[in-house]
Amino acid sequence: MERRDLHATVGLQEGIKLASVAAESYAQEFLQTSDAFTGPASKDNPTRKSNIFLAIQPTIHSQQPSPLAPRGEDSEEQEDQAVVFAIHLFDPTHGISYSTVSQALPTQWLEWLDAPPPADAAPGEWAVPDVIRNIIDIGGIDPREWIVEWVEEAVGLAVGVVAQRYVAKRMRIGDSGSHDGLKGKEVSSGGEEARAVAL
Repeated sequence: MERRDLHATVGLQEGIKLASVAAESYAQEFLQTSDAFTGPASKDNPTRKSNIFLAIQPTIHSQQPSPLAPRGEDSEEQEDQAVVFAIHLFDPTHGISYSTVSQALPTQWLEWLDAPPPADAAPGEWAVPDVIRNIIDIGGIDPREWIVEWVEEAVGLAVGVVAQRYVAKRMRIGDSGSHDGLKGKEVSSGGEEARAVAL
């Protein structure tokens, strides 16, 4: 019943950069401390092994409201907060690097997931956070039961995008010309997210 903290950062570009730095630092640390063989396949060793590193960073950012959304004549344009998961995949051996962001999720979901237990709860005692208790008291269900599944699906889809791009790159599917030193970045959603990832 300890408080969960997803360590979300603020700012889309900041989150993407943090995920990139984390994956590359993981790779550097691993390669310095591991004697794992990552050489090319040969007749004596037909198995090809690669070490790839993946970082996932929750990020809170502002979304511009849809121009189709109804607004009063005197109302000012408001920005909605959303949470995305910045994903960065890095293969140092082959110089392949891909980034993407998940679909946007409401920040309220993050607040519910990170909600602390009541202040008067005993250590180890099962207790529902106050904000969740208020929802249950008015006849609702604990939203964390379905939020976890939605978050898992959003992250899984985003990871799948960079994984598929990585496999296609290794198999040289859809590439033309020289592959030396080529790096790619994959964006799974458009608009502000696409512009931010194309750093």
